[in-house]
Amino acid sequence: MDTLSTILAKLNISELRSVQRSAIECLDSGKDCVLNLPTGSGKSLIYQVASLLGDGVGVVISPLIALMQQQVTDLKANGINARFLNSSLNKGERYDLEMEIRSGHLDIIYLSPEKILQPSVLALLDSVKVSCIAVDEAHCIFQWGRAFRPEYGQLGELKQHFPTTPIAALTATSDKAGLEKIVSGLNLVSPKHYGESVDRPNITLQISQKRKAKEQLLSFILKEAFGQKGIIYCRSRKRTEEISHWLNTNHIESTFFHAALSEQEKTQRHEAFAAGKINVLVATTAYGMGIDIADVYFVAHADLPPSIDAYFQEIGRAGRSGKTAKALLLYGLQDVMRGIQQLDHQNEDKTPFLTFVALLEQRGCRRKSMLAHYGEMHDDCGNCDRCLRKSSEHNVTIAAQKLLSYIYYSKGTAPITAVIQALIGKRTKAVQNNRLQNYNVFGEGKELSEVQWKTLARKLIAMRFVETYDSGPMLFSLTEKARQILRSEIQLIMSDDYYYSADYDVNMDNEAVKNTLRWSHQFNQAGAISQNLLLRIAELKPQTPAALSRLTGLSMSELKAINADALCNLREEMN
Repeated sequence: MDTLSTILAKLNISELRSVQRSAIECLDSGKDCVLNLPTGSGKSLIYQVASLLGDGVGVVISPLIALMQQQVTDLKANGINARFLNSSLNKGERYDLEMEIRSGHLDIIYLSPEKILQPSVLALLDSVKVSCIAVDEAHCIFQWGRAFRPEYGQLGELKQHFPTTPIAALTATSDKAGLEKIVSGLNLVSPKHYGESVDRPNITLQISQKRKAKEQLLSFILKEAFGQKGIIYCRSRKRTEEISHWLNTNHIESTFFHAALSEQEKTQRHEAFAAGKINVLVATTAYGMGIDIADVYFVAHADLPPSIDAYFQEIGRAGRSGKTAKALLLYGLQDVMRGIQQLDHQNEDKTPFLTFVALLEQRGCRRKSMLAHYGEMHDDCGNCDRCLRKSSEHNVTIAAQKLLSYIYYSKGTAPITAVIQALIGKRTKAVQNNRLQNYNVFGEGKELSEVQWKTLARKLIAMRFVETYDSGPMLFSLTEKARQILRSEIQLIMSDDYYYSADYDVNMDNEAVKNTLRWSHQFNQAGAISQNLLLRIAELKPQTPAALSRLTGLSMSELKAINADALCNLREEMN
């Protein structure tokens, strides 16, 4: 066995962080551990070093073939004998690998959950010494373990086969309840816990009401991220294809990524994105776990993630270099309703989803509210939509009483959108079909706009004043908590939604405009030159720094500091 210093030298690591060293020592002493460390904190190094320190082969369970291949390639480049065993190997390659395992010459083997639970594979590993077992992306045990990939929920069997082998469970962002599920699901024995703050302060958080999602995404890319690498997450395969196609028709080169693609297609698209041949990847959650690309500038969500954990994991794919990065989340009442319906259809627990929505509906700093969910106390961040743009707040207790009363009178059978239409006095077909015009609260809700009523409905559902049931049509009922509002025992305060404008006045057929925006996103992140002024520069095409100085009002030294020389001749293609 190599010494720690020798192993670190092979891996080109000069020094371990304190949490990495402690976790490696834990595994080397034969004890289980749980690592709840943010994306980019070096979790993979922990199990790689522990595998090499121990006697025998290290076993790494990973959900993605692309991730296995990437890590094996990197390890081999450093002289580490690592291999993966998955469906991409032919019969001869599998036989050679089995012989290598039995010979004791293999350092680390990567497998999927499905592969390691096969009796033949378990028998093979039973016949050799296993130094440690690492379960990467361990949150999948409870997120995927019931329906999507049930083998994740069966990984607890490993403790029966390898009772004395230390197991490390690794996740990027899990709350207390999630960590308890991981420990229980893997049958870990008195594991040590290692964690760090989930905060990524370099990422600007923007959470916006969704109205015209595709136009809002395009506006965001043009205004804040043109020419930059980014991921747009969607909840369905069809939606990834639709948004990617729409972006391409609007001069934003993109491709889509989802589980229905062949492994070859997935690999090709991942490699194209990583290499910068494609800047925008529109993906389902099938993309991202374990992917380490330092220059991802933005992550946008066209749909609601299923939990706060998933949200932090996904936005954590941006800004890994430590530089400024952006995150945009679009959602509305319909997203909440669809999320509930989907979970009901799958017979899944709605608590993580509704907890996330409730956090989004809280007042004040976004980051402060979310981090408090993980037990982290922070001041206002100054880097989210609530901190950067102060929103108005309203006491909506009386409005909430009207909405709750309507649900009660209609026995919860009317669509929530129809109830809102009735409150503002609209005699729509849905209102009349449900006879909502017959109640005395009809038209009594004109103090709020239709958009504000939808925000209030989201808040009441997320805070569990209203329960939902999907029995074909969505049904609603008041919970016991609703009595507190109806009796005015509590006051309900609501913040106005932030809306990321879908308006953009940019001619993307103009090369000068595209070049100006590319320059801006590379050198103008502090906003020294405004968006309107950038478009003016693209129109007038100043030829000298002096002309650019007169146009912008910036001194020659200020222009030099932001590398503005490239703006002096926009007729030439800029690198």
